[in-house]
Amino acid sequence: MMRVALVSMPWLDSHVPSAALAALKAWVAARVPGCAVAVWPEHVAVARRLGRTAYRAIQEDSLAGEALYAGLVYPERRGVLPGLLRTAFAADAAKAGMPPPPDADPSGILDAIDAHAAELAGRLAAAADVVGLSATFHQLFANVLLSRRIKAANPGVFIVWGGSLLRGAAGPSFMREYPEIDAVVQGEGERPLETLLVRLAAGQAPPDDGPGLLTRGNLDRFPAGAPVWEADDVAALPLPDFDDYAAAADPLSVEWRIWLQTARGCWWDRSGSTGDPKRRCLFCNMNERRRYRAKPARQVAAEVEALVARHANPRVVLSDLCMRSTGLAELGRRLAAPGRQLQLQIELRAGARPRDVLALWEAGLTVAHTGVEGFSTAYLRRMNKGTTAIQNLELLKTCAELEIGNPFGLVTGFPGSTAAEVAESVATIDRYATAYPPPGFLHEFDLTTGSAVDILSADFGIEEVRNHPRYAEFLPAEACARLVLPHRAWAYTPAGQPADWTPLYDACRRWQEMHEAIRATALREGRTPPKALAYLDGGDFLEITDCRNEARRLTLSGVWRDVYRECLETRTFADLAARFAGAADAARLREILDRLVAERVMYAEEDRYLSLAVASRPDIAARRMKRSRKKGTVRG
Repeated sequence: MMRVALVSMPWLDSHVPSAALAALKAWVAARVPGCAVAVWPEHVAVARRLGRTAYRAIQEDSLAGEALYAGLVYPERRGVLPGLLRTAFAADAAKAGMPPPPDADPSGILDAIDAHAAELAGRLAAAADVVGLSATFHQLFANVLLSRRIKAANPGVFIVWGGSLLRGAAGPSFMREYPEIDAVVQGEGERPLETLLVRLAAGQAPPDDGPGLLTRGNLDRFPAGAPVWEADDVAALPLPDFDDYAAAADPLSVEWRIWLQTARGCWWDRSGSTGDPKRRCLFCNMNERRRYRAKPARQVAAEVEALVARHANPRVVLSDLCMRSTGLAELGRRLAAPGRQLQLQIELRAGARPRDVLALWEAGLTVAHTGVEGFSTAYLRRMNKGTTAIQNLELLKTCAELEIGNPFGLVTGFPGSTAAEVAESVATIDRYATAYPPPGFLHEFDLTTGSAVDILSADFGIEEVRNHPRYAEFLPAEACARLVLPHRAWAYTPAGQPADWTPLYDACRRWQEMHEAIRATALREGRTPPKALAYLDGGDFLEITDCRNEARRLTLSGVWRDVYRECLETRTFADLAARFAGAADAARLREILDRLVAERVMYAEEDRYLSLAVASRPDIAARRMKRSRKKGTVRG
């Protein structure tokens, strides 16, 4: 019996199981006879040792987490670690508006992770023939340390790495630098790991010709990474096995979520099928697949039901990179079950229809990660996002109406961005987007390995690409020069130099302060905090309450009310002209629309219009969305 341990080291969130290792365990258990496979969720064990506050602070600063373990791999660099840790703790505390935790002792933390790694290496050296290590969440040097100590205790243990941080040339660079690594899986791992284990179980050398697998025998042939394998039919993949994570997390009352893929790949990404790296979001490197493949909605619902029942856990993350573009309403209907209450999290893309989001909300959608990225359509086009400002606003509005959490982000400083794009973004925020909750984070452009900007850096005015200088704080210069690491530094040519995005940061600060003030005023007066811009329909009039800046009310009646109601979902001018042909001619309709836009209660973009006010309660919004028929038709 070959014993396989699939290990998740820090710094994956301790409330999150490794979905990749759960999927691999299920595949190996089903496909490799005579193999005992288990997941070792060591990130949970380390979080318990350090305490949630300290663990989270380190997890939030990816380089601090890597530095901690690198200081144990390279003891001569350990002296810089206390300062890095204190910086991470101070930054995390500042986000929460709290002082740094008094128990955040750098020396104690180093001693704790050192002791854990030593104990774990000893147990794995005795209990496993093959150890698989996941390198996705700032786990590179934790894996180096563990690999080195396992080999020191038992050189016969075969060590294989996998994960997104090893994409492309990164995988070969780590194998060359650290002889303790026997193989690296690149891309989707099920078949490569199966092939490797079958060979090892038969007493044979690792295969040198299989897709998705770097070995000592083929390393020189693939300096830029191995050709990857992809599952042809994701519906045929077994149900992920979270039993080992649950056994570690449940006794600690960890409120964890079941992570389930309903698809692999990204339907917007056409770079793999066309060979053109620019046929995707240009800044993104998250999709390593050539094709988009989705499970049928009925299968997704059945898998959710099975996993929820198995773990007595109603919290589910549908972890697709990009949620399917069609069939969302069917997916929501199938997930909704009488007598069952789920808490769903998903990735949603702008362009999703309100009625589709409603179907997911009725199934239990509580948090949507919407990847808004920008409020200038010109800027979104520059990044090839495939969305527009009005689509982003409509998705923010839908989430706000249904009270779905939406910690969206904005990307600043994309190469070549212009002052005009910054100004358009700021104007959209100040005049319109403040109707909804502010962003969860602002993310300055980062040159990610494998993104279109990385592959075609010269096209984007980027040169002198190198590892980020922060690595030099805790890695020897020679190792830093040889490794391909995830965080990069670069220089801009004049053509690539982005505009100054400081005005957008200022606008987002005003946005945050405005919503905090609205909430504080209501609580001080003993009221439920209102929505920043909301409407109440009185039947023959519609009242809009605007709490942004100076509170005001706007009452619409007659055709004004009807036009505003019709635009509660995005409508074109042609739609509206047809709908109101008997009530207002084109000139009158333009006058109404232009006035509503000027009043900042409606948004206009390229002859499309969106009323920005949200329903005062989710049930009112839900009834309206259900009544909504095809675009341009009358809605009662």
